Amino acid sequence: MLSCHCRRDTRMDARHVGEFIMPGNICVLLILLVLIHTGFSVRIEQCNEGQITLVEQSTIITCSGISTDRNVVWRYKLRNGDYTYIGTCWTDNSCTSNVGLKRMGERSSLFLIPKTRTYAGMTVRCEENNWVHPNEYHECVISLKSQVALSNCHVTTNVSSWSLHGSCFLYKMYSSLNKYDCYWVLGQKIFRDFVSRSLQLYTDNRTGLGYYQGNCSFTSSLPSRNGTYTYYIVSKPELADNYSYQLVISSPGQLDISSCPAFVPENASVTCKCEANPPGSPPGVVTWEGHNDSATLKLLHVHRADNGRIFVCHLTWATLQSAEFKLQVAYGPDRAEISESTFQTGAGDTVTNLTCKASDYFPDVLYTWNIPCHMEVRVDKASVCTMTFQTPETEVTCTAVNTQFSTLTAVAVMTVYGQGMLTKRDLN
Repeated sequence: MLSCHCRRDTRMDARHVGEFIMPGNICVLLILLVLIHTGFSVRIEQCNEGQITLVEQSTIITCSGISTDRNVVWRYKLRNGDYTYIGTCWTDNSCTSNVGLKRMGERSSLFLIPKTRTYAGMTVRCEENNWVHPNEYHECVISLKSQVALSNCHVTTNVSSWSLHGSCFLYKMYSSLNKYDCYWVLGQKIFRDFVSRSLQLYTDNRTGLGYYQGNCSFTSSLPSRNGTYTYYIVSKPELADNYSYQLVISSPGQLDISSCPAFVPENASVTCKCEANPPGSPPGVVTWEGHNDSATLKLLHVHRADNGRIFVCHLTWATLQSAEFKLQVAYGPDRAEISESTFQTGAGDTVTNLTCKASDYFPDVLYTWNIPCHMEVRVDKASVCTMTFQTPETEVTCTAVNTQFSTLTAVAVMTVYGQGMLTKRDLN
């Protein structure tokens, strides 16, 4: 193992270096090689591939890796290749005044003056004064950008076309490299409908600076599987504030038309709502076929001719559903009649059968008599009342009542004599 005992003269400069490099003075040679190969640690932070991109109005360039016992000099490289001196920060952390310099130990920062756009394309140089070998430095070309602002951001869904549309208005866009882009992202998918050629140049009233503005939009199919999906917008230059939209996809339940009435009295109006429970996300579109694209079916003054009509409700989503409502109009009876027949029993008694029959009704009727029947039977949609009259004259009333609505009735009246029918009247 090589052991060297050397004295370092901090006053040594390039003129004295050669005096130490002679045969046998291996120690000094090794020190110089180490210095050469481990030097050049000075670096302008965030300088990538020779370029640093600054946000205007907050333009700070920081140089790091500076030796605490070395001064650091800042320079600009002009377009003709010459350098112009900016200022110096010394080892005691003091800097040249009035030029926007600051130093804290191994780091030094340059604060550009407010009119930063004049620096776009210029090269800045951070240089450390070194007493042993050539000064270490790092150069970087300055590019500028703004922080893009957003407004009128919205995302809408259309389950009928199973599509999604999003849009944001971007303004205050500026890049000294003239690179503009914008797109929407979902997971690994990128939706790019932004066309930089359509950007419009305008002047900001407050700063007097020129910027670009335009819409960044996209249209896509909705996801097919249930889940939560987050869409967000990406811009170059970058956005000052982020915007994202969370979409939840969940399947709707079965269609429900339980609010639809089983029967409707004639001349009445109908309100019938069709809905999915749960409605799904985004909500499915429910419509009644041929009725104004509404989830509520409204029918005014239904007539018996409408009885039996079928109305179809549709749910539009990723999958389609349908449900049917059959309109049943209750009507009548329009009239009722009583007919009479008599016969003799073996005991010599006269027995009378009174038959009450209603007509023009739906769905059915119930019959009631104002007299007690010895026996009542239902035959061929009619009521037959069997009785024996003990009085010479009896007024008999038969009332037919619609089974769904008691307000729909027809009444028949007959006067019956002990020996048979003399008079009858129908009341409807």
